Amino acid sequence: MLQQYDFEVNGLEVHAQYDSDDVDKVFRPLLEKIQQIQKEAGKRIFVFLAAPPGSGKSTLLAFLEHLADQMGINDLQTVGMDGFHYHQKHLNENYLFESGRMIHLKDIKGQKQTFDVDLLYRKLRDSQNGDCLWPVYSRQIHDPIDDALLINKNIVLLEGNYLLLGGKWKRLREFSSLNILISCDASVVRQRLIDRKLKAVETLQQAIDWYEKSDSVNVKVVLEESEDPDILIDYDGTRYNVRYGL
Repeated sequence: MLQQYDFEVNGLEVHAQYDSDDVDKVFRPLLEKIQQIQKEAGKRIFVFLAAPPGSGKSTLLAFLEHLADQMGINDLQTVGMDGFHYHQKHLNENYLFESGRMIHLKDIKGQKQTFDVDLLYRKLRDSQNGDCLWPVYSRQIHDPIDDALLINKNIVLLEGNYLLLGGKWKRLREFSSLNILISCDASVVRQRLIDRKLKAVETLQQAIDWYEKSDSVNVKVVLEESEDPDILIDYDGTRYNVRYGL
């Protein structure tokens, strides 16, 4: 049975639906597990939630925060990784050399190369020792806003596409107490991403072209390169199925 929930995500009102079975069999037990991990740790913990674009992870995070409050888990907050985009000025002024050609960073905004992983590492490190201000991404100005969110709870759910990648991303996981990956077939998110881009461009073809050029690349990276989650949640576009202890 579907239940309706209303949230604000990235400054926008969102009407979301979740199946009551998923709420009771997936999300409530997940929050209980996270709460238990924090109690055993006796300090602030970070939980990483990685998922491909279009899978609804920002909305899910808002829902989990709402559900935690209903369950009496009041020491939990959620934050997205999007605040760690490089500023637009940096993207406009910088290039990278890849596959034998120069690529303007502004043309691949949203791909893994356009995030400041070093800054995210420092913020995670500093948050181990006390409350800390983090950046957030504004959908109104399409740029990060520095020091806009105070990390001050003992359970912090951090979501982002690339949190479980290898390479320079892997060192972030020294700060994570639990790693969760939402997996789904690329076809599940394709139409969602095209519909989302259609709100920002003039034609359907432009939205499709953007998906093929950018979003599809990001989806593939997340689904194929994410490493060894502790919990895998399979998503078919409607329902969630969880697997623990991977």
